[in-house]
Amino acid sequence: MLLRDPSCLPNVTEHILRWPSALTDLSIWLSHSADGKYYTMEAMQRILDIHRSSLKRVTLGMLPGCYVGRTGSPDFSSFPYLEELRMSAYSLIRSETATDAARKLSAPNLRCVTLSFSVEDQHSESRSDFGKEQVTWIQEFAKLKKEKYPGSKLEKIAVFFDPNENPYHLRRLLRGPPEQVPVSGIAEPLTWPWEYLEEAKQCAAEFELRVEFKAEWTREEWNRIVRDEKVEIPDVLEDLQPGLDRLFFNERAE
Repeated sequence: MLLRDPSCLPNVTEHILRWPSALTDLSIWLSHSADGKYYTMEAMQRILDIHRSSLKRVTLGMLPGCYVGRTGSPDFSSFPYLEELRMSAYSLIRSETATDAARKLSAPNLRCVTLSFSVEDQHSESRSDFGKEQVTWIQEFAKLKKEKYPGSKLEKIAVFFDPNENPYHLRRLLRGPPEQVPVSGIAEPLTWPWEYLEEAKQCAAEFELRVEFKAEWTREEWNRIVRDEKVEIPDVLEDLQPGLDRLFFNERAE
């Protein structure tokens, strides 16, 4: 079932969700809901608990206040059949300690958690949203999962993180007139934006937890563009050259 931007209060949504006998899939998005501010973590917990014994896949949009770390995550530890969970990274990494998160995600059959740093339908994150502090959080979470919850089946955390930075733009800044080059803070933007995510991936792997993410640019591509290194021309262009030469000279002959 999909509930997108409900225009009713949480207690009404609770009554609606009591009609189905046993939901296995539930998605709730709130970013454009006029009543979204009433869907607190506590209200969402009551809504989810209605089908606690049957839910297998849950998707939650951003809860009010989670962007600034004021709203935590619902507790999924007593959802016996939950296998996949998608939610805002701000509801977990920004709002919960690694200890509380490990407890709330200790559902016996949970295998994959997907965390998004975007506001549902738009890019909003900056590279500062995932830094050294978040690397430490992931490492502590993975360690707790292995040591305190050895029966956990959680094997993967997928992270959607796209700060929407362009290495070509950074290169133009560096090559511009001196008065237009922002000297302070330029060293950090020059680095690959997914550097800390890669570090978190390595840290989590030590405790048998996979962290997966997709970078818009590989580290090699990013560094090459920012440093303005020469790009090799594909061999296929050389193969086309004889045909292009004939076309060019034939046109001149005519």
